Amino acid sequence: MAPWSSDVAFRSCSIGARSRLLGSEPDRERPHPHVAEPGVHRYPKSQKLAVGNGTHDAPAEAPAAMDLLRCCAFFGAGPIPLESLERGRYFPESALHTTLLDPILRSRAIGALGRTALVRVNPVSRTIQIHRLVQGVVRDGMSEADAERSRHDVHLLLAAADPGDPDDFDNWPRYEELRGHMDPSDAEGCRHVTVRRLVLNMVRYLRVVGEPVAAQTLADRALDRWPTTDSGDAEALAMNLAINRSKVDALVALGEYEEAFALSRSSLEARSGDENPDTVILGRSTGVELRWKGDFAKALEADEASVDAHTRIFGRDHPQTFMATNNLAVDHALNGRYGKAVQEDEKVYRDCLTFYGRNDHPAVLVYQNAMARSMRHAGHYREALESAGQVYEGYRSLIRRRILREDHPWVLVHGNDLAAARRDAGGTNALSLASDVHNRCWRILGVDHPQTLATAMTLGSILRGAGRYSDALDVLTDAVRRYESKLGADHPYTHACGASLAATRRQDGAPAAATGLIESALTGLRGALGDDHHFTLIAMITHAGALADLGDPQAALDVGREALDGLRRTLGPDHPHTLACAGNLSLVLSDLGGEEEAATLRADTLVRYQRSLGEQHPAVSLFLQRRRLDVDFSPVPI
Repeated sequence: MAPWSSDVAFRSCSIGARSRLLGSEPDRERPHPHVAEPGVHRYPKSQKLAVGNGTHDAPAEAPAAMDLLRCCAFFGAGPIPLESLERGRYFPESALHTTLLDPILRSRAIGALGRTALVRVNPVSRTIQIHRLVQGVVRDGMSEADAERSRHDVHLLLAAADPGDPDDFDNWPRYEELRGHMDPSDAEGCRHVTVRRLVLNMVRYLRVVGEPVAAQTLADRALDRWPTTDSGDAEALAMNLAINRSKVDALVALGEYEEAFALSRSSLEARSGDENPDTVILGRSTGVELRWKGDFAKALEADEASVDAHTRIFGRDHPQTFMATNNLAVDHALNGRYGKAVQEDEKVYRDCLTFYGRNDHPAVLVYQNAMARSMRHAGHYREALESAGQVYEGYRSLIRRRILREDHPWVLVHGNDLAAARRDAGGTNALSLASDVHNRCWRILGVDHPQTLATAMTLGSILRGAGRYSDALDVLTDAVRRYESKLGADHPYTHACGASLAATRRQDGAPAAATGLIESALTGLRGALGDDHHFTLIAMITHAGALADLGDPQAALDVGREALDGLRRTLGPDHPHTLACAGNLSLVLSDLGGEEEAATLRADTLVRYQRSLGEQHPAVSLFLQRRRLDVDFSPVPI
């Protein structure tokens, strides 16, 4: 970047001129800002304003311009919103209060600096900007006390411009403007309560825009500088709880669950029995931890209590309550209660849409995507794909408008769900999308992040469906190993992924290897979730198929009947997974000579298949070809 004219001017200034510009003569004393009387200038009414090697008289605006210039030296090098200066009038403790309170004086001060090329004024974007070299010269000419006073003024001005709600994407451009000034001004080191609230909001902003590393870093720096909870000060306790809550969210987004849960537990223990907004929000991590440990039933209980608490504190129609209810919907899905999950997700989506009043709000799209996912798990494939397609268009619009990045975590989650929806609905382009999303997650989130592992399961199943068994085995074998390392050998997801690997082994012509894998997975799933859980039942479909391939139709019949009875109870008679099991069972019945029962079951299954999926669906075609079907495990985000 070419240097500004102000850079040239400063480098050509004499030491005396710089001193006059900065007002740093040794015999000049500045009164403390808290002592100054409102409306009284703290500087002489006539002063020379240095520009290059010369000076100009600026009797009215020079003192205010000097004060403003010193303040600008502690902003970042990016554009400074004029709004922050205008709203700074609400802080009487600021040294700039008199200048900022008077719009005419404020305008003249900015104009004086603009005319001298010391700052660049942009009336279109309503910003001013000062070159970093000019900032350095100004700071070098200030006493330590003046520098500290000006730095604190910057903190107050930044806090004055805080939009107050990082979850509303209309505020994101303003937070991005403020972000560039946080670190240069050392904002997290300020103890003013309003400035600390800005730091809190900035941590939240960084998380929601998909930068959890930056959010965690800022939270850690603030925690290192803020008063500790040992003091017993109520304000310090509240602020530390709030920043810890935001840090927990950032750690969860990073996939660092163990550290997140430890911090959450210690923070909640410190405020035991105190139900306030921060403890209620932080309490949501209890359900996440239980899901992470594989205890889906207890997670459901915890999140039911969490929704009740959120409703008491925030009311039903509040973004925090929406998040708690969304967690509850996840629990219903993990417990195989997909119909209930659809109800909860649809309620959240409708309430959120009403709250924000626009269907392109990122939060609305997040909840619509969750609703589409639950529809898919409930077996409503066509409706799920239609809803997921609407979410896709919404995200494309936000990306084109540069509100979200292509690699934002919400976009990546949706990409995986859309690929699975295309797979289940028999649509096209599922493989290319799944591969792209998996590669992005691998690169951005890391190979062991839960979202990366979920995309691996989706990609592996689509590769298997395309007949690319070798590629599918590579992807799924690696995913199972990583799930075991990340979640533990006894987690339901580890066993369910093992069942998907077994299905691929079976279709690749290795029924003996598949049987060993599936029997191990079934033992784990029964122990963790019980005989009637959806994960257990779909693993039994693969087990029955492997037994049939090994030439043991009677054993396959016994397992198949048990699985079909369980699926009809759990998912209903028209769910595609139930129909896949019924179709496989009809083949075994035929093998054993029970042609009449097999024909009756086949006819009923065909009617239900065509009604549920349509005549052109690949599963219907495979059923008509009398091919055995396996069912895909799609991890619900935990």
